[in-house]
Amino acid sequence: MMAAIVPEDFARDFARFADRPIDYVGPERLAAMLGIGPAATERLAAAPRFAKRLSGLLIEDLGTCRADAAGAGDLRIALLPPAQVDRLPLAIGCLCHADAIRRIILGQARARLVAAVGDDLYRLALHAPDFGFAADTENEEALPLAIVEAGTRLFLGWLRRLPRPVARRVALMLPEGTLPGGVSPSGGPGEAPPAAMLAYLAEAWRPEPSDAGAVR
Repeated sequence: MMAAIVPEDFARDFARFADRPIDYVGPERLAAMLGIGPAATERLAAAPRFAKRLSGLLIEDLGTCRADAAGAGDLRIALLPPAQVDRLPLAIGCLCHADAIRRIILGQARARLVAAVGDDLYRLALHAPDFGFAADTENEEALPLAIVEAGTRLFLGWLRRLPRPVARRVALMLPEGTLPGGVSPSGGPGEAPPAAMLAYLAEAWRPEPSDAGAVR
């Protein structure tokens, strides 16, 4: 397991999150925003002048983002790499159904689940503490769908309780169509993951760049 984010890293990562939103836009969403193909989008995003200009335009739309706008626990999740934010609903769902995941002992059923959620999230759930969630299922075949449904519901509840500038930056990392209503999170706050679950994700699910799927 990696150590918690140190203050220097947090300050650096937050400054990038707040001031360079272009770095956090998912490739599919950026291509849709620009109305051009993925290859051209990648070339433009790699150009410093274009990236700076587009970040400025995004900030005008998203709003300025302050480090004290949200709790430290929420910001640690928001500052996860975009590839992990993309999978947050799945990760949260796995932790909600950790007991059911741990009960799977047959190799074939376990292989199906790992194929659905990924080996890293499977092992994350295996070693997770009890977060007090009643969400569970006895039906192994229905478990992948139950994971997605629980995780998506809680993820959207978490997103909607965040300050709008933070929530909209997080939403930019998601593939098109993930959020009902597009980029802007809408609706009132719903059920959200407990703080202990978010802390566990921040601590245990920050893989090394050279080992992107690992949980230590």
